[in-house]
Amino acid sequence: MKILKQRTHPDQQVRVISILKTLILETDGISTSKLVPHGALLRGEALEALTIRNRITLRGGELQLLVFSNSTLWEVKQEIARVFDYSPKYLQLEIGSGYNLSDLKETDNGKTMKELGIKGGEIITAKKAAP
Repeated sequence: MKILKQRTHPDQQVRVISILKTLILETDGISTSKLVPHGALLRGEALEALTIRNRITLRGGELQLLVFSNSTLWEVKQEIARVFDYSPKYLQLEIGSGYNLSDLKETDNGKTMKELGIKGGEIITAKKAAP
């Protein structure tokens, strides 16, 4: 015996659509900003403070940022962005100074300081990302 056509109540259809919308919104909201690498579940050891050079705003200056070995690059970006009142999505970080500058790539956001080889006491330049 086969069911060729099953009639459903309009309220059931509305409820199913509502559940699907909620599911989509929740999974989109999680995105990569909520993902935490397994190594970052514990704070890890405190590193020597990083020196952050401000190239975002016109006022310039530097700040010292205390991080842990298991802090992710995204967490560091969020903290820098909060201090400078800027969006972490549009923040570009460079590590080093002078001719030894190297970009911290967008794909590194989920990596911990330990995975990136950042040991502390290093200079990081924060600037606006190119459009």
